[in-house]
Amino acid sequence: MVRDRDGNWIMGFGRYLGVCSPFEAEVWSTLDGILLLLNKGYSWTITQTDSLKVVQALTDMGMEESKITVLRRT
Repeated sequence: MVRDRDGNWIMGFGRYLGVCSPFEAEVWSTLDGILLLLNKGYSWTITQTDSLKVVQALTDMGMEESKITVLRRT
């Protein structure tokens, strides 16, 4: 789900992942959301998750060096 700075819904999306763990689903949804926003022309985003494991996994992928601040644990 994508919301603007005021919390208003902008867009949502879904993807079939087959059989996977909740962790894998969270990582895929986070990455898909970021890619969707980049493809729509957004150059800045705040992405939130309640999974520290997802934050660590994306940080280990080198995402912290991109021009996007990837995740804030809520």
